[in-house]
Amino acid sequence: MCKLFERIVNVRLVHVLEKNEYIFPFQSGFQKSRSTIDNLMSLETDIRVAFLKRKYQVSIFFDIYKAYDRIWKYGIMKNLYDFGFRGNLPIFVQNVLKPRFFRVRLGDTYSNIFCQEEGVPQGCVLSVTLFVLATNPILSVIPQTVHKNLYVDDLHISCYARNMQVIERQLQTAINNIVEWSNKSGFTISAQKTMCIHFCKRPLYPDPELFLSGVPIRFQDNYKFLGIVFDKRLTFLPHIASLLKRCLRSLNILRTLSNISWGADRSCLLRVYRSIYRSMIDYGSVVYGSARPSYLKSLDCVRHQALRLCLGAFRTYPIPSLYAEAFELSLSSRRDKFSLTTFVLCQTTTILYVGHY
Repeated sequence: MCKLFERIVNVRLVHVLEKNEYIFPFQSGFQKSRSTIDNLMSLETDIRVAFLKRKYQVSIFFDIYKAYDRIWKYGIMKNLYDFGFRGNLPIFVQNVLKPRFFRVRLGDTYSNIFCQEEGVPQGCVLSVTLFVLATNPILSVIPQTVHKNLYVDDLHISCYARNMQVIERQLQTAINNIVEWSNKSGFTISAQKTMCIHFCKRPLYPDPELFLSGVPIRFQDNYKFLGIVFDKRLTFLPHIASLLKRCLRSLNILRTLSNISWGADRSCLLRVYRSIYRSMIDYGSVVYGSARPSYLKSLDCVRHQALRLCLGAFRTYPIPSLYAEAFELSLSSRRDKFSLTTFVLCQTTTILYVGHY
């Protein structure tokens, strides 16, 4: 009954937050018709526009240290009060956020009792919505000249210009504002895990000097953001190479299950293929699908091996016949399908925030 009541309260709370636009459009986490693809497409769009205008782009990816377990409970209540919530709902949320006590049992032995003073309760239906409320104000302290995106606690900011000094000045201002906000709200930005990429096709151009709480931010050539590896030239070659390794490892599952004497049948193997193998390739294909066709063809070869294992076909079996028997589209056709679906969603959904232009 308690879980059911929490779901009722959560549905009404989310409805009010979306109706009054209390959540910034740059926040994609746990929002209706939103996903990580919005943030990924926004970043790729910024980089493509910067390359098209022959400008430099610098992107910073922040890491909030133990964000879920160190939420300031008073900050959540303050945000609800600022949004105009009064009456029973804030009282119910306050009761949910009350300190909880726990201890560990090993056999017949119990540990000491500990109190969870900070953070939202694990497994609570309201926890994800309250977490979004706690991290949402961070977007208000970032200047308008700096592009930003937030997926729950994965914050990314970027700026592009022809002059590197302009980029350095604007990003450093945004970093200082983020650090000041985190100190007031109880969060901690990890300087060791915060990374930066200078997206540029020009060789041997110096990187800007950026500091987070006095610690210089490290620059990398590649960074994995929300499951997609971005490289400084936006070739997506490191991501495709990483994807190939994971796909080759997943082939071992199909090889084991396709044993002739005791293995699974064709329908079961195809079900495993679609749930494990194909889902890895489909994720982010709208973004990394802009890579060179020669890079993308390497995924086709591994996929054909997976389909042959599922169907029990020989290596000389024609590729079109593989697709016909498995009722599968080619990877290029699937990428086109996802791109068209995303385009239609952009045209029909007002809250979808893909680009800034």
